[in-house]
Amino acid sequence: MKKAAFVGVFLLFISMNAVAQTTVWQNGFEDGWTGWSTDNGVWQIGAATSGPGACYEGSQCAGTVLDGNYPADTDSRLISYHIVLPTITAPEELHLQFRNWFLYSNDDYGQVQIAVWDGASWGGWISAGIGVVDTSAGWFLKDVDLTAYAGSTIRIAFYHTAD
Repeated sequence: MKKAAFVGVFLLFISMNAVAQTTVWQNGFEDGWTGWSTDNGVWQIGAATSGPGACYEGSQCAGTVLDGNYPADTDSRLISYHIVLPTITAPEELHLQFRNWFLYSNDDYGQVQIAVWDGASWGGWISAGIGVVDTSAGWFLKDVDLTAYAGSTIRIAFYHTAD
């Protein structure tokens, strides 16, 4: 069984309702690691040659081992550079949307996490939204509400854990 998780193009936007959206930040991986880092080294950026077989959009995406299975007993984050979120007022909301593909086994899973800058240091990682488990039926659109972090400076992490 192939075990992998991939992240494609994503954006952060302000939504006043289901129709009106304003993009405040957009990113992909066509420029490689520019601005991105990882801890514990499982994440890679490049062409998807296993898993979905191709990136959602463009020629590069991020994945937990691009050409095969992720290793057992790993915890790793793909971490963005800092993002300054705008201040909003009700009924506005901030959402992170991205495409992901995953094939997790057993108790393995993926989770979006947020770290907030308090002016002196980064706080600990906070899980945001619902994690992903099992298998996606293809590239899946994920939406994570980040309204609670409006006006903050944050980093976004795509957390992967395998037992």
